[in-house]
Amino acid sequence: MANVLKGKVNWVVLIDDESLLNAFPEWVMVKKYDKPREGICKPNSLINQFISEGKLKYRLDDETQYMVLCDDDSVEEGFFDKIPNEDVVCVSMKRGDRPMRHVVWADFEKQLGHWEDTVDILYAHPNNMKIGCVGGEQLIVKGKVLRGYRYGLSNIGDGQMVVKIAQENKVTYVPEAYVLFNYFENGRYESFKRPKEARTKPLVMFVGDYFCAGQPSMGISEWEGNIAKSLDSTGLADVVTFHMDKYYYHTGKRGDSALVERIDELKPDYVVMIIYKQFGQDPTVIVENTMKVITQILNVPVITIWGDLEAQQQRDIAKTVAPYCYKVIGTANKQVTEDMGYTYAHVPKDSRIWNNPDKTRDIDVLFYGSYGLGREERQKYLLHLINNGIKLVAGGSEGRDHFSTEDYADGYKRAKIALSFSKAHGMNVVNARPFEVMSAGSLLMEQESPELAKLYTPGVDYIEWTSHVDLLEKVRYYLEHEEERKLIASNGQKKTEQLYSAKSFWNKVLNEK
Repeated sequence: MANVLKGKVNWVVLIDDESLLNAFPEWVMVKKYDKPREGICKPNSLINQFISEGKLKYRLDDETQYMVLCDDDSVEEGFFDKIPNEDVVCVSMKRGDRPMRHVVWADFEKQLGHWEDTVDILYAHPNNMKIGCVGGEQLIVKGKVLRGYRYGLSNIGDGQMVVKIAQENKVTYVPEAYVLFNYFENGRYESFKRPKEARTKPLVMFVGDYFCAGQPSMGISEWEGNIAKSLDSTGLADVVTFHMDKYYYHTGKRGDSALVERIDELKPDYVVMIIYKQFGQDPTVIVENTMKVITQILNVPVITIWGDLEAQQQRDIAKTVAPYCYKVIGTANKQVTEDMGYTYAHVPKDSRIWNNPDKTRDIDVLFYGSYGLGREERQKYLLHLINNGIKLVAGGSEGRDHFSTEDYADGYKRAKIALSFSKAHGMNVVNARPFEVMSAGSLLMEQESPELAKLYTPGVDYIEWTSHVDLLEKVRYYLEHEEERKLIASNGQKKTEQLYSAKSFWNKVLNEK
């Protein structure tokens, strides 16, 4: 991007991470702002801070044209020569330079649109000044106009601002000038290819389901919102994804051939696969021959991660898949995992979401998770607390409450105490919840678990409970003894950050033999 912009623009980079202050060429101005609050679109917030600062302190120059490019956007050769000196200019945006399946929106807010297999281009035209048909990168605005507008704080906030500016100002449309969306993403443009030998860090492709259990009615998969993003948060690798279920639902075809083509094109250093059904069991699961092509012909090492090896069915599937794997990781039960000859590890979490921002803890006791669907025994404990006057918030079960990851995490950030159950399929396990609770600074109360005690110290980092009576007594005690509760919660948070971070997980998975 620097090569494209140097000498043609004054480039201002907006950051909220002090470690990036010296990451750019000397001719680039870097401006650091406060981190946005939870739940809002970070780039949009940073842009708004820049506009507000310009209004109050430096004042945006009336006649200077301002344009927003996101982290891996670019522009075509000769782009700036096509831009007239007008107050508001709208250009076109290519989202790739080859046919790809994408939605063409008729009405984004009503979710009305249709799929096309064409080159995805957002053309500069008055008819396209609506959400879903225009992006913030397409608008070039003089300071005297820009200072009166702000981006919305959701992921469609850029489109909202573009629409408002177009409604209230004369726009000059330049459809023959193109912004290149995500130009530096491997495989999106024929004109940009990053050779494998030129990579500064490994490229990891995640293959799995986008939806929980591959079913759209059950919401987004926990693995989708956790595993891939946890690696992305560490900066240890570049991350791409391929969703077998999404591909099938969008095309009506199995994704095997498309997956092989994508791997052959990008040449990832690793494929991380989440697979919990037998090969070819349904159209959203790869067939065994695809795994052979990936590992034996394309020679890409495959890593599989298993969160439910306490279940015999999952152990059977793992045994079928393992012969093709470079590494097999299990996270639920140390003995089961190691008895099968696999690598035991904790559950990684995205620290950009799973952290403790010191929010007001206005929830006494929280349980997020399933309490039906085969886990009805949990209801007895939850009802016992409610019937004895404990203010309990419960929800978040798979297939029922489709929380966003941010909303799910927000509950733990506001909870004084969070409950967790340690048994599944008649066996003690460690699921993701303890790492989520402790990362968010809530006091974890875990059903007595020799598995969790292998990682943390009971009574120091978290509290164990054994029965209805014991649980109720300990909940009451730690609600009444705030300093003790805060100390134990703090211990758990520190140990999680020091020993069980996403970075420590992925260093083990990718770098240890």
